[in-house]
Amino acid sequence: MSSHVVGVDIGQTAIRAVEAKASKSGPIEVRAYHEAALPDGAVRNGEIMEPTAVATILKKMWVDAKFGTKDVLLGMGDQKVVARDLVMPKLSHQEIRDLLPLRVQELIPMPVAEAIIDFYPVADAPPTDEGPAVRGLLIAAYADAVTTNVNAVRRAGLQVVGVDFVPFALQRSVGLASEGVSAIVDVGATTTNVVVAHNGVPDFVRIIPAGSDDATRALVTQLEVPRDQAEKLKVAQGLHPEIVAPNDAKSAGIILDVTRELMTSIINTLRYYSTTHENARVEQLVLTGNGARLRGLPAALAQSTGITLVAPAPFSRVKLPKTLAGFGVSEALRAGTAMGLAMGVQA
Repeated sequence: MSSHVVGVDIGQTAIRAVEAKASKSGPIEVRAYHEAALPDGAVRNGEIMEPTAVATILKKMWVDAKFGTKDVLLGMGDQKVVARDLVMPKLSHQEIRDLLPLRVQELIPMPVAEAIIDFYPVADAPPTDEGPAVRGLLIAAYADAVTTNVNAVRRAGLQVVGVDFVPFALQRSVGLASEGVSAIVDVGATTTNVVVAHNGVPDFVRIIPAGSDDATRALVTQLEVPRDQAEKLKVAQGLHPEIVAPNDAKSAGIILDVTRELMTSIINTLRYYSTTHENARVEQLVLTGNGARLRGLPAALAQSTGITLVAPAPFSRVKLPKTLAGFGVSEALRAGTAMGLAMGVQA
């Protein structure tokens, strides 16, 4: 893999890209960051629906940001990728990969023949009838979706040198490295990634098919207003109905109802982890993603879970140029995935 890459996060509403260069003697050096909005419908549920439009935007990003390499590490996540807990015989990585197609069909929603599958070992598991065992994460992606996204990037004249799992990229950029159990909740437009790590190593991943765009779409449908007006309402009101004018009470209720459903899914996911992993209560949580900017969401999540929230700090682990020295909380929430992808660069 190249020592100089651009991590590219293609989301539902925007593309975000971070250029990084590995160093043998110090932290990874970030050269540039850029983001560009996507037209509505260009990407849906993690799959590029309009390759030409995406390729055109990528070409312009490379010109505007003056990226110094065309090597790309591409992120895959959203609803085209699934993660499952799995116990396998303790064999070499290649032997495990050879066994996977014979054992995982009932665990994934797509035919094995139409999937890209891999296994990431986490820890030794109690022996089975087959002997020593290892517990880990099964990652499966729709092969067509991966191919479509890779081809769209190539259409822009770029070279995809690797495809990475978005939750793993998030762990690199904003995950806590401290001992104990911590979690990342990354709220995107249409999906929410929950990553639980034990001593800084990803131990559990769930992709919830809901995100911040659900509230916007609910406002559009129920209030019969344009999308841009609905988005402004959501941003202005957040989860604070007590400060909303009486004539805006309906929109405030819609935002609360939709967000409450998402929070319930997040809470149930964290509880499931605790009940299925002995002595593994989540102690700290990093809330990130563009959807985490919703007013009142951090406080509501902290109160509902009783977990200490920690601010995402993806820029603290890399060397930034002076041009990016002013990056703050807003950029940290948006750039985590792209930063984590770029941090996958190898010296």
